[in-house]
Amino acid sequence: MPGRFSWRKYKDQINIDTVRKRLWDATKPDNGGHLVGSEKEGWLLTKAGRVFADSHVEHLEKVDLSKTRLSTKEQAWLMREKQRMLGETAYQIFSDGNLDEISAIDAERFYRIDDYVTGAARKLKVERATNLLGHDPDVGEAVRELVKFVRDI
Repeated sequence: MPGRFSWRKYKDQINIDTVRKRLWDATKPDNGGHLVGSEKEGWLLTKAGRVFADSHVEHLEKVDLSKTRLSTKEQAWLMREKQRMLGETAYQIFSDGNLDEISAIDAERFYRIDDYVTGAARKLKVERATNLLGHDPDVGEAVRELVKFVRDI
């Protein structure tokens, strides 16, 4: 049932403009800044959005969330990025359990960022990796932990 996103006249149909408006509202800092992105590029949860989603996950127990829809381009990126991360120095050190040996530079290279990637772009790269690979059985734990070593996010 469409509920709050339905048309007034056709209550069984979703009003896509209402959905778009709520997505844009979720990007505003005054509303929690839960999303980044756009209609063209797609939407990503921010760290605040993930915290909010995790704290409300019990409301979704009856919803089938098993299917993740990714474009062909996104799937190809995901596979390449995972393979690249598995070969990074930070991942090797993490796998060996030597967290105290991980440098900020190694962690940033793991997320494919450097001193030239700053501000929102820096944060977006880390959030994208966390959203898409944070629960991966091979690199997920490293993706979630190595963020602690990244500067200025």
